Amino acid sequence: MKNFIMGLAMISMLSLSCTKVIYTNEQVIDRYKTKQDLMKKFGAPTEKQKDSTAERWLYKYESSTIESRNTNSLDVKGLGAYKRCLIFTMDLQGNIVRWDNKGVDMTERVKNKHGTVALIIVGSSLVVLVVLGSILAANSLNFGTGVY
Repeated sequence: MKNFIMGLAMISMLSLSCTKVIYTNEQVIDRYKTKQDLMKKFGAPTEKQKDSTAERWLYKYESSTIESRNTNSLDVKGLGAYKRCLIFTMDLQGNIVRWDNKGVDMTERVKNKHGTVALIIVGSSLVVLVVLGSILAANSLNFGTGVY
């Protein structure tokens, strides 16, 4: 019975991880082409740095989301060093010319329903076969002893 419960637990955990990547991290971030695109998606940045040739916006992340929806950004001489952030560099016309990603995964995934169903069927079948094999093995041992 313990093996049966462990088998079901393993199948459940594996079925949760059955996802399919729709868009990679790079494909998602490459969608943003202008300053206006960033404002629509993320709001005001956590920090801004501007010089005579470019402007850099930093969005700080906490867990899997932006720290907060800023209404005012902090103008800085040098951007902060965070473990999880997105940094976009724009030309003076507001076009994004570069981006840097530190510890943020923007990958878009969808649950793979067919893969999950197949995994559950195969895993359940294996658990049933192990349980039946154990029962048959136990019965065959008792067969020769005269105990029924």
